[in-house]
Amino acid sequence: MLVALGSRDLSAAQLYKFSELDNTASGQQSCSILTPLLDQSRDHLRFSDVAVPTGTKAANGSTASNGHAASGLERSTVERAYATFRSMEAPLQQQLIDCLNQKPDVTIIGPQTAETSSRVPTISFVQKHKTSEELNAAIQKAGFAIRHGHMYAMRLTERLVDLKHVRSPGDGVVRISLLHYNTPDEVQHLVTLLDKIL
Repeated sequence: MLVALGSRDLSAAQLYKFSELDNTASGQQSCSILTPLLDQSRDHLRFSDVAVPTGTKAANGSTASNGHAASGLERSTVERAYATFRSMEAPLQQQLIDCLNQKPDVTIIGPQTAETSSRVPTISFVQKHKTSEELNAAIQKAGFAIRHGHMYAMRLTERLVDLKHVRSPGDGVVRISLLHYNTPDEVQHLVTLLDKIL
């Protein structure tokens, strides 16, 4: 696969550099670099709850039962973490939104602003003269991991087709997702590429 937008240290680099998918012993497909990280945490993490192994004492003194007990992680801690993520993502989002807004043949799908109160740094757009598939291929060829298509929002994409914003549900939109681990330099390299191809 592609090397996504860079890294800051060895452990983080493992999360950004993806190798070919391989079949695990259980027959499930997974990214081979992420598999060890997922294996280490499988018994401790749940999407539905912050969980700890059964019988473990949490910081607040409660004991976990069936792996689903309070882990001592306070809501305020999570809120501070997300606020930190937003503050790191905001300038990256601004950099990309500014680039796209300067292109007369580009339509951003969603808020045209980088204001963090109205959007997250997942930015979808279309270009008047090139298909989303063409743009996706060119951007990926340059080493950036992005996507195009309907992003499992088929009814929304069909409505965007009706409004003449999108060519077809299959072609959909180009979607670029930035996160707190991306750097301004990485986004600048992406913007430089977009300046050439949009």
